[in-house]
Amino acid sequence: MSAHGQGGATLLILVLALLTGCWHQAPESHWTPAAHAPSATWDALFSASEPHELFDDAVARRNHGDLQGAIDRLLWLRNQGDPAPATLYQLGIAYELDERFLDALGVYDLLLLELGDSELRYDVLFRRGLTLEALGHPRAALRDYNRIPTNRAWDRQDRYTLDLVKGAALLSLDREREGRELVLTALKATEETGEVRWARGRGLFALADHALRHATAIELRGSQERLARQIRLRLEGIEKADNYLVHVVKTEEPEWILAGLLALGDAWLALHDDLLEAPMPKGLSRWQEEHYRQLLADQVTRFRTRAWNVYDQGLGVAGTYRVENRYTTQLRARRDAVGL
Repeated sequence: MSAHGQGGATLLILVLALLTGCWHQAPESHWTPAAHAPSATWDALFSASEPHELFDDAVARRNHGDLQGAIDRLLWLRNQGDPAPATLYQLGIAYELDERFLDALGVYDLLLLELGDSELRYDVLFRRGLTLEALGHPRAALRDYNRIPTNRAWDRQDRYTLDLVKGAALLSLDREREGRELVLTALKATEETGEVRWARGRGLFALADHALRHATAIELRGSQERLARQIRLRLEGIEKADNYLVHVVKTEEPEWILAGLLALGDAWLALHDDLLEAPMPKGLSRWQEEHYRQLLADQVTRFRTRAWNVYDQGLGVAGTYRVENRYTTQLRARRDAVGL
């Protein structure tokens, strides 16, 4: 089996085991709690509880996946005049997990206005950075991460979590040397401990995504020799990403497994499309042109099938983890569009 086949098989085995853009300007938000108040029908139920009990219930609901229930309770508390920063902070996280990223950003912006120099400010900057990345703004996210002082009282997990997300943002901006150094150092430091699994998944996905973006950017054109070299470089980039995704799967963090499989499927599909659109290599005889077309038809069909299989594997993983999010929506749409 070729090196490419071995890497793909390894990733497939791990997945089957589980089954048993960069904008320069960040979005503006003018979020206010009053504009998002829960229905008045909740007043009687919520007012029967003490504020601290309702807050604890909201956090418990968020932790168990009832995000709307958490949001309703936290919004109600805020609109009743609860001044506690923790209420807004937990509301922002609930919005974030519910993928209502503009609402989350608005909450974090309001919190930053209210907090002053509170220590919670740095946690808010971290969450705001994650939200900006989810909205496609790695440059703005990196600015927030860089506002978190590195001389604060760190514990080990906080330090490496920040390093991993900063490195991921740098890789998104193609600042490869800085990004790889941060990510690889943090991955090595946490390799044997089982710490910061979510952040490890984020860092590993960033490495894979960077490899795939650079591979897909290689144009396919020119002589037979040049075209063969370009295809080989594309396949090597996919193989490199595939190896990183093996480790993403091992984190058992569904967000980054699904993101990785989506990106991998897109890379295979892009290779299929680009080969179909590539000019005929120069200097071929008529017989060679006919032979080339036949070989091309056979090869691109395999690439299209690989893309479909990867998208389908992603949906299988989502079913295993009972996850429905922006990645599952895209995986389903891509798989159905391929339409094997």
